[in-house]
Amino acid sequence: MNMLDALTAVLTDIGDDSVSTGQAARRRYLGYSLKHCRHGSGIGGVDLVRGLNVLTRNYKNVYRSLRAYIFEGVYFFVLIHLGRRDLSRDYFAKKTRHFVSSQTKIFTKPFFSVIMDLYKYILSLFLSNVNKEKENIMPNYTDLWSYLSTTHKKIVMYGMGNGADKILSICRRRGIEVCDFFASDGFVRGHEFHGKRVLSYSEAREKYGSENMIVLLSFASSLPDVLENIYRISEECELYAPDVPVCGTTLFDKELYDKNIDKIRAVEDLLCDQRSKEVYRSVINYKLSGDISHLKNTHSDFSEVYRDILKAERFKSIADLGAYNGDTLREIKPFAKELESAIAFEPDRRNHKKLCEYSEREGSFKIEAHKLAAWSHRDTLIFDGSGNRNSTLISSDSIPVSKGAKTVEVEACSLDLIARGRNLDYIKYDVEGSEKEALDGSHDIIKACAPALMISLYHRSEDIYEIPLMIHQKYPEYKLYIRRREYVPAWDTVLLAVREGLEKFAQILCDHMVR
Repeated sequence: MNMLDALTAVLTDIGDDSVSTGQAARRRYLGYSLKHCRHGSGIGGVDLVRGLNVLTRNYKNVYRSLRAYIFEGVYFFVLIHLGRRDLSRDYFAKKTRHFVSSQTKIFTKPFFSVIMDLYKYILSLFLSNVNKEKENIMPNYTDLWSYLSTTHKKIVMYGMGNGADKILSICRRRGIEVCDFFASDGFVRGHEFHGKRVLSYSEAREKYGSENMIVLLSFASSLPDVLENIYRISEECELYAPDVPVCGTTLFDKELYDKNIDKIRAVEDLLCDQRSKEVYRSVINYKLSGDISHLKNTHSDFSEVYRDILKAERFKSIADLGAYNGDTLREIKPFAKELESAIAFEPDRRNHKKLCEYSEREGSFKIEAHKLAAWSHRDTLIFDGSGNRNSTLISSDSIPVSKGAKTVEVEACSLDLIARGRNLDYIKYDVEGSEKEALDGSHDIIKACAPALMISLYHRSEDIYEIPLMIHQKYPEYKLYIRRREYVPAWDTVLLAVREGLEKFAQILCDHMVR
């Protein structure tokens, strides 16, 4: 039981005769809110509550007053939690004066000191929990787009291309003016973008002043030197990287967050380790705020992912859905020493050609390179034909792509049809917004083989909570983890799903058979 559980237990145990109607209503609201909070670190809350009961069991009237006061104290910290510092300060001062003046005559001094020390300890732990989580709470504005629509600062966009087109389209729909565009110093070639001359970063700072402009990052990168430059600019100016989905038009804004808060919290409860919970909360807060500071120090070394979570050393046959040019097959190879074969899906013509070239060179395991999109059934789909790593499915809900963008028809198929009758140890899903359909199309394989899964969570705004819940609903025996690579924005955030119990059993069985 964590601190919030303990406080919830205290509040729940307050009798209706010990609080006013207004206090009871607030108690029920707060108890409901606390019940859904799961950020406590676990501090022996049961013993604290038991100690409070023992110390006060012979002082029933005082006990009720004290526990009612604990409620009021918690209510004060919830007000702080919600940013109502003006109200909470006066509220707490008034309640403190009332409690001290009314109860000091009843308590003996030593007993009063013990009770108050315990009370202060409970609240200090709760306050430390609030402070610890404060960095994970949204600022006073509800989300980035609401903030941008009300700011008086000048908004300038860093970068051009498809990402900038998407962000600019959203800004225009929401009445947000983008004043200029700039590129890094040394990369300006005198060209224009949306009818404006592209400035250098130095020109933008000189024109608007660092303190008077907001920078919107409009491209993605994982390159160390580029990330270093982005973080440097974020220290000099107010910089945000809007979370615009790779697929679809649904934005991760406050409306979406509020509507799906129960699902978002449910996913956090399902995650199996503290690191996953920290990464998950950071990504959620980044998505709402666009503040890239939430992404710092949330990335992982994927050698640890392959070795410690996925246990890649046992893989003999795998599937790579969204194989690009074979980059992730090359990445997993050093950790999967027993690897014999891989089924690879890649829908883009140019990427598939590179994948085939790699498969011909690869001598340690066999690669079946299929020019297919991963889907729930056989079908023909329309894709962006740009040929880059993020060639995406174009559906009716897609954010409009750049003018003149090429589209191509692609054959799609389920993994169940291609891999029927085979045993797979691992499946990777990076299928540019089609993850849920691809999972549906590999249901039989997952049920039959219990492979480890790596699933991208960043292509659609709702993927971050819908895909983990989907996996848990269909395969409750799987343990869930979240990890991400170093990337701005929060791309390459993945769900890892493994059946550890079966893996251990299989290893024991294999060891026994070897003996």
